Amino acid sequence: MTEGKEIPSIGIVGGGFSGVLAAIRILRDFRTSGQDVRVTLIERHSRVGRGVAYGTDLESHLLNVPVSKMSLFPEEPDHFQKWVAEGHPEAVGKKFLPRKLYGKYVYACLAETVKKQPDRFLLLHDSVTSWSEAGGKGRLEMEALGGEEFNSVVFATGYRNLKIPSELKAIEESHRLIVDPWKHGVLSSINADEKVMIIGTGLTMVDVTLWLLAHGHRGGITCVSRNGFIPRPHRDVNGVNEENPFRGKDFPTALSLFREFRDQLSKLNSPADEWSVSIDFLRTESQRVWIKWSIREKRRFLRHLRTRWDIHRHRMSPELYENWNSHRLGKRIDPLAGRIVNSKCLPDTTEVEVMLRLRDGMSLEWRGNRVINCMGAQPDHTLFNGPEFLRDPLELGIPTNAVGNPLRGDGTVLENIFILGPALRTAFWEMTAVPELRIQARRLVEALLLRG
Repeated sequence: MTEGKEIPSIGIVGGGFSGVLAAIRILRDFRTSGQDVRVTLIERHSRVGRGVAYGTDLESHLLNVPVSKMSLFPEEPDHFQKWVAEGHPEAVGKKFLPRKLYGKYVYACLAETVKKQPDRFLLLHDSVTSWSEAGGKGRLEMEALGGEEFNSVVFATGYRNLKIPSELKAIEESHRLIVDPWKHGVLSSINADEKVMIIGTGLTMVDVTLWLLAHGHRGGITCVSRNGFIPRPHRDVNGVNEENPFRGKDFPTALSLFREFRDQLSKLNSPADEWSVSIDFLRTESQRVWIKWSIREKRRFLRHLRTRWDIHRHRMSPELYENWNSHRLGKRIDPLAGRIVNSKCLPDTTEVEVMLRLRDGMSLEWRGNRVINCMGAQPDHTLFNGPEFLRDPLELGIPTNAVGNPLRGDGTVLENIFILGPALRTAFWEMTAVPELRIQARRLVEALLLRG
């Protein structure tokens, strides 16, 4: 360990999955390398390590990634499986486990790591309101505890809610519009017989509809998005060639990528089942391809291919899909393809009215009691909105280099400041799931170790 010199201090802003992963890796890897370090994790909520995804208490909310790919440590791919086998034998052999169990795993890894060096970790429950950088250090200003300086700072601030579409502004101030479905208690406030409209048809919609139905909801549930696409299920595909057909290939345009993917599908024996294998192969190359694309090509991808990429890339477990689809077939859930034209609160009632223009050109007037925003969330870059920072023209996140150091407006690097989490989509596109985040966390710690 370090003797006779100041122990490096690292502050981590955000105690969700990415922030706790960073704390675990920093403490673990510094200890392994023989270097000393102090880590302070700052999180405004009482629970850490779970975030929105793993904070659910519903057993039917399953992981969207197979258990074999969910280890926190890429160098120990069976770490999660071993933890399950040792403490949760009832879950052994299942391919997709409850997300709340994974939240327990993340917290258990943090507890085990801190136990080995308890005087090197501090958890503060507070909110960071601003920060500054000077003299090679970062200073964080906290709402209640004031300011504190660190040798390095990791921002792992996760997500914030999307802005409400202008077409829903008329009902925004009404309690009939639920802006954040995961805010404590809001879904419980919905009466079982109320008619509900969900805006968005992605994985958040799936989670919300299953939560409502699991808690006895009897009213109609209408889900609407521009295309009406529903996330696909994972499929077990046997006998597929293990060689990645996309490895090392250059795709100078989004169109060339699409054409190559389409050509690969045409060569499969059963494209309906095996497309999932092709998308997984392509996913391993997506960061390399994204980095090489110009802003123009990235914008083309986002405009023309993003929706299809999302439904094929962000899949759900077969069990979760069967559960949700059974409710759809039973007419409990009604998915629609269309866009919102306008909305209003109906006077002297508890209802709202939403006007839709369906994809087939027809108009639909929906009347119900609650509208829930499930359009997903954007990475939270609130602390990087100042003019001194480089802005992302695509508004995906925070511009950084490959290590995760944010960039100033003149393109120079903030070497002692790091970003970890979905805000790295600006640089990498794929940075929302455990397989990518754990590799980036290791890369971040390697950079910290070099700083000493």
